[in-house]
Amino acid sequence: MRENIFRDIREQVEGRAKAAGYNLVVNTAAETVDVPVFMYVAGLPDLTQEVLTELNRNAPPGVLEAKKPATTTTR
Repeated sequence: MRENIFRDIREQVEGRAKAAGYNLVVNTAAETVDVPVFMYVAGLPDLTQEVLTELNRNAPPGVLEAKKPATTTTR
């Protein structure tokens, strides 16, 4: 039932946001993990990777490499 309510809300928000030309709608009342914060995103270019690349430009060698999970052996 809760999923249906959120779906209905998202549909209304998305329709109104598109019609009004919004790029982003944020739910400022979201206080729990189960409540979406971003109600609508127009799909515009995302600059996250560019920002991360710049922030990590001077990171020490090896810090950004993916760490392999520790393996355990059973005998």
